[in-house]
Amino acid sequence: MAQKIGRNKIKNLMQVRQALELRLTGATFQEIGDQMSLSKVRAYQIVSEGMKDLDETCSILATETRRLMLDRIDAGILALWAERGNPRVSDSLVRLYDRQARLLGLDAPQKVANTDAAGCDYEEQARVSAIIRAKLLG
Repeated sequence: MAQKIGRNKIKNLMQVRQALELRLTGATFQEIGDQMSLSKVRAYQIVSEGMKDLDETCSILATETRRLMLDRIDAGILALWAERGNPRVSDSLVRLYDRQARLLGLDAPQKVANTDAAGCDYEEQARVSAIIRAKLLG
């Protein structure tokens, strides 16, 4: 029985992989279904399930990578701490703490101005345009 479950799992994974590969090449769900002898709805379900699994895997990898980076930062801080009186070492410590804070999300988000390529504020442009339209029309 366990061997049959294993075979079914492998068959399902191969089906998901094939469906994702077809979707990656630009195939529609109907085309995927036709090629794999499935309905359009089932092709959509398989691709969606595969994408969800990929999202979860990527999230786990990102968490693991963040943890590894934080461990390396901690090791760097510990290695430099004894010489923190040296200005160059202090500078390195500040950079390590800054990176650590960003990885942990401790810093407040930076405000980004809503401007065009020339640096003009979109909200100000809209306000001025409204004033001009009002004077022209009324």
